[in-house]
Amino acid sequence: MNIDHNKALNALYDYAIDMLEHPEIIDRPEVKETVDQVARSILNYQPEVIDDLPFSLKVAVIDRSLEVTSIDQIQAYLDSDTCSAIINQDHHTDKLAGYFLKVSDDGKSAQIQENRLSSAQIQLVINKINRVEHLVFEGCRMMEVLPDLSRHGELHSVVIRDALNLKGISSLASLRELISLEIYNSMGITSFEVLAKNTHLRSLVAVRCGVESIQPLTTLEELTHLELTKCFHLTDYIDEDKPLLNALKEIKDLQVLKLSNISGLKNAAPLKELKELVELDISHTGIDDLSPLADLENLKVLTVDETQEVDALENKVEVITLDHK
Repeated sequence: MNIDHNKALNALYDYAIDMLEHPEIIDRPEVKETVDQVARSILNYQPEVIDDLPFSLKVAVIDRSLEVTSIDQIQAYLDSDTCSAIINQDHHTDKLAGYFLKVSDDGKSAQIQENRLSSAQIQLVINKINRVEHLVFEGCRMMEVLPDLSRHGELHSVVIRDALNLKGISSLASLRELISLEIYNSMGITSFEVLAKNTHLRSLVAVRCGVESIQPLTTLEELTHLELTKCFHLTDYIDEDKPLLNALKEIKDLQVLKLSNISGLKNAAPLKELKELVELDISHTGIDDLSPLADLENLKVLTVDETQEVDALENKVEVITLDHK
């Protein structure tokens, strides 16, 4: 029998995780034996370390060793029937989808729950989804690129949270009806260039991301809500001639702008061009002079920290003052 050893080992790991989530079958001897044998196949296997580990830690060891395991050894631990069942693509994909995919009762929202699936495995799960309008990737820590979303052109909203290894979001370009995008804790995302094609995007939230410029967003004529919080790599805006500030002046229909915790932001003058602005957060930035904001007639709410002087705006807007960090 020809066996795809890489696929088998990944499937074994997922199978072991499934067992952890279903204690009613965790004590089955064949399950423990499978995990034991796979753990022992790890390169530089040390019996005094591996054999005495609790079951859950053996699974963790397998997880950390997927790329350095002597994969050929697992064939000796599995009979052909077991291996066929584990490797069978449809069977395996159904299991992944069953454990990690949650779809709302109305079928309009789907969430990929916290997992250690690879990008390829997440693609298999995504392929099980039919028509949804809202998609959440929650804690997909091993995902390096977003899966192909071209079959889901009806998506209006995408949330990506705690995808710590994510580097590529090019598949978002196929979502021409995308209205809202939220990305949290993905420092590997360094560019918004792909979003230039999402011409209907109205809301973009990026918290603790590695983006270096927002220039690509200037083509998004429908963008009204922009939040860039703790995006520490935005370093092209120290004075008014720098690209970021010029870009902000070009996004003229912004109503909500949040730029908190970006210490390099020094000059508020370009913000006076944002005549539609209703809510602004510049707390924990380097902006000291807020007087350029006095002419923003539509501004209702301003969030600052206690080090920023707001005398020029008192009695004009609601000021929310945060403790200085």
